Amino acid sequence: MATVQEKLVTANKIELPGENSAEVKRRKFRKMLRSSLKAYLFIAPALIILFFFHFMPIIYAFFLSLYKRISAVKGIVPPAENFAGFDNYSKLLFDDPDWWNAFWNTLGYVALSVFLGIAAALGVALMLDKVTKGKNLYRTLFFLPYVTSLIAIAAVWNIIFAPFSSNALTRANPDRPGGLANWVFAAIGIPMQRWRLDDRGILKLIFDNGGRGPDVGTLAIKLVLLAGLMSFIVWLYRHFEGGIWNWLTGLLTTFAALVGWSVIVELAHFFTWDSFWGGPSMAMFTMVIISTWHILGFNTVLLLAGLTNISRELYDAAKIDGARGWQMFTKMTIPLLSPTLFFMVVVGTIGAFQSFTLFFAIYNGSSTNRSTTVLSIFYYDVTFGRGSGSDTSGFGYSSTIVMMMLVIIMGISFVQQRILGKRVNYD
Repeated sequence: MATVQEKLVTANKIELPGENSAEVKRRKFRKMLRSSLKAYLFIAPALIILFFFHFMPIIYAFFLSLYKRISAVKGIVPPAENFAGFDNYSKLLFDDPDWWNAFWNTLGYVALSVFLGIAAALGVALMLDKVTKGKNLYRTLFFLPYVTSLIAIAAVWNIIFAPFSSNALTRANPDRPGGLANWVFAAIGIPMQRWRLDDRGILKLIFDNGGRGPDVGTLAIKLVLLAGLMSFIVWLYRHFEGGIWNWLTGLLTTFAALVGWSVIVELAHFFTWDSFWGGPSMAMFTMVIISTWHILGFNTVLLLAGLTNISRELYDAAKIDGARGWQMFTKMTIPLLSPTLFFMVVVGTIGAFQSFTLFFAIYNGSSTNRSTTVLSIFYYDVTFGRGSGSDTSGFGYSSTIVMMMLVIIMGISFVQQRILGKRVNYD
């Protein structure tokens, strides 16, 4: 038994602040661990699935990219004599022009499809936002293409954009319009096109005629008129509340735009439009049109949800302060929609980089059209179309393509986050 003196010493003992603080921290940590244990148990299955079905394939793809001439992997580890180190990366970046062709094609497709997809959806969402009756019906109708099979979509658009003759997609017969698009062109006097089979750039097709095919001077004139009509519509929308001076200013602006565009068309005939300056090929532009139509419903629903969350009182207050339609659109609607737009840009960019099914279905699995060979089609061709007899074929080389695509997508997403993320308004 402790003596009275020992009890007094124990009672008067003062704990050091450091020891007390460390003990408190340990108790808090144990308490937090116990309270979070259930949460960790709930997310454990998702983390396990994510590791085995996402991270493990990426690690294994990098492992395969260090080997060459792999047609089929028997077991986990390829034969040791096929080990190539980083030679696949060197060949891909410095000795393979097909890689760079697919890379630039993919960048062009991503830029056009994301921009046009968001711009078209924004216009449709703004119109549907004004609708008071039947909004849900219109929303469903616009969303239908997105839930439709891409194989069925490709079959329908192949008929619409059938070049020249409808009895064979690759048989040129200028006397017979093929798909619906060429029938419409023929009816209004515009030369028929080869659409998905035409490697000529859009600008080269309009201005220079590419040195072959039908004369497209009529098409250039009609584009001038179309540009003037669009300018007039934009001006009318911006000045519908103005007086006679705004009307005259708008008419003069439209006329100046027509004259300027006509001068550009005439001057362009004296230049050659090759490679980059020719613009995207007709074939790639056709793919962008199909992709924009397919994604339109999804983007429209997202933007319409964002517009619904914007208070109408803000617009009423802006009108009282004298703001007009264009000012409210640029100063209010776009900033308030910036979180939705940022999400659409990031997700749309990743999805466009991964586009495969649409290109595969439109071209029946062929990569013979160089202007529409994107990275996913190039990967498929390297994996299954070239055999395994060369260093630039098989699973090893295609895994190198996959790793480079991963780096590119992550890099672009990081840049978007750094540049566009700072301009997002979450207030």
